[in-house]
Amino acid sequence: MTAGSRAKLSGRVLEVPAARERGLRAWLLRPALSAGIVFRATLAVLVIATLAAPVTRLRAEMSGVDDALGHASLPWLAGAGAAETVCYLALAGMIGRLLGHGPGLSRFVALRLSVVIYGLGSVLPGSPAPGLAMATAELRSRGVPVARFATAFFWCVWFNLRGFLVLAALTSTMVTLRGLVPSGSAGIVLGAALLVLAGLTLTTALAGC
Repeated sequence: MTAGSRAKLSGRVLEVPAARERGLRAWLLRPALSAGIVFRATLAVLVIATLAAPVTRLRAEMSGVDDALGHASLPWLAGAGAAETVCYLALAGMIGRLLGHGPGLSRFVALRLSVVIYGLGSVLPGSPAPGLAMATAELRSRGVPVARFATAFFWCVWFNLRGFLVLAALTSTMVTLRGLVPSGSAGIVLGAALLVLAGLTLTTALAGC
């Protein structure tokens, strides 16, 4: 080994402890809590405190839920869970088609958005605003333009409203035909249900033109 190579090797050996010392000094001098961590921790405490009162009140109001679930039929519960899963998958497909394809917009992201908007956002106070706010923050972090996801959310609400009206009309028709509506109001209920279904059919036909 020549003198030059020995000098280079000794210089590298001396650089390693120096680098470690600088890294250790930087680690010791770093701030214990950054402003971002303090803000997130404070926000989490405020959210938990805000949700504590409604959850406590709901727990008192739903004291018989555990007993009712204990006597529920397991096949019915499994069927309900399967139906709920299918609903979320359908909602994820709708959200995915409305948002379109792009970087960071996979099917799994669409499924997460459907669970946040229609699942978590439906049980939080002030629903559906919390779910929409969380979905908006997620899409903005992925670089989706505001106009794009605002339009998608508008059509989500539009399709949900139409689905609710169809369900309400069919339910009203069923209970009327089964004689659960007073005879004096049966005609009015059936007429309103048929009018709603006709209006939805007409708007669907016009949209397809």
